[in-house]
Amino acid sequence: SISRELKIRGIKVMKKARRPLLTKRMMKQRLAFALRNRNHPIDFWDKVVFTDETPIKTFAQVPNEHAFIRPGTDENTVNEKTTSPTVKHPDYILIWSGFSIKGTGLIYWCDGKVDSKQYIDIIKTAYVPSVEQFGLSLDDSIMLHDHAPAHTSKASTTAIKEFGVNVIEDWPGNSPDLNPIKNLWSVLKTNVALNFHSGTLQELYDVIGNEWAKIEMWHTDMLQNLARSMPERLQKVIDR
Repeated sequence: SISRELKIRGIKVMKKARRPLLTKRMMKQRLAFALRNRNHPIDFWDKVVFTDETPIKTFAQVPNEHAFIRPGTDENTVNEKTTSPTVKHPDYILIWSGFSIKGTGLIYWCDGKVDSKQYIDIIKTAYVPSVEQFGLSLDDSIMLHDHAPAHTSKASTTAIKEFGVNVIEDWPGNSPDLNPIKNLWSVLKTNVALNFHSGTLQELYDVIGNEWAKIEMWHTDMLQNLARSMPERLQKVIDR
């Protein structure tokens, strides 16, 4: 077989890593951002609150799910144990939240696509209370968010300043790999997929809330490691 021949030749098969499609302009922005921020002391990132929105579906597969089959079983056998069902257009819930080295922030349950009006409400009712929950002050903390239109509109920018929120400036476009909350979303979605069963939106709300809370309860080391991974992430941009 092909797999046997590859093994004989010492060729290993690896899953391709996904990364954003970047234009030359974006690459320059990423490099400039990395060079500006690479020399921050590690405790600088302890003050950062990493934020973002993400959709969570009512029907999501567990990433890299495997099936085990007995010797002699046809690998092409199709049954409940060897397949994962899919749905073309599952319902989903869009959430906003953040995390810092101190823990996970409040969840904001978004009402459809986030616009400037809703983002200002997010800052007021979720971000500011989350900072207080972390035992930080607005003066001593810094928000990291991407440059989605709702985040950087004139109305949002004005409101952010009025609330006294500090923001990491000049975030480069199309750079989700630089925001460690993406790793946390992956953990959350895997745990939700493992514990969500009924398929109803109400249960999904409950499971999301429970699993998000568990991350802070059980994985404080992971939060610290993610927050303090920023120098390495920036160095990778520079080395690339």
